[in-house]
Formats: sequence, C-alpha cells, structure tokens
Amino acid sequence: MVRGQAAADWERWRARNPDARPWIRTSLWQIPVGWFALFADTEREYEPPGPGAAVLRYRTPMVEARRRVARTLRTLREAEHTGPLGEGLL
Repeated sequence: MVRGQAAADWERWRARNPDARPWIRTSLWQIPVGWFALFADTEREYEPPGPGAAVLRYRTPMVEARRRVARTLRTLREAEHTGPLGEGLL
C-alpha cells in the first residue's frame, strides 16, 4: 500500500515537473555493533528477495533485550573495559 502510494506520488510529481532531475544521495549505513547484544541468533528472521527487496529482522521481547543489555554491561564492567561497545549500550 505504501509502496503504491509512493509510486503514484512520484508519477504525479514527474508529470508536474517533466524537466526536473532528481538527485539521489547515497551513504554507508550500518547497525551499531552494540545493538546485537540485544538479540539471540534464533531471533533473526530473513526473507529472501521476492517481488520486493530481501528483509532481515531481529525481534525479541523487551524484557529479554533489557536482561541482555544488563548482562553485557556487567560483563564489560567486570572486565574493566567498556570502550566504545559499552558506551554504545549506556
């Protein structure tokens, strides 16, 4: 539904602006490594490309994510090395 609306909006815009040249900016994007402390491998959901793009999701109950963050921070503090990973979790 959203994709169809976006396509319709684009077509209307192109009709009103036939000489316009849109510019697309790209940049690198990554998931902060500390976020992976929130999830177990079994909570990863991957859907291969079909009519659209591939989808990769990580889902977990909030209570589990909070426990994992607390456990990870405790481990990093006990090791006396929080560094960037620990800072990202605070």
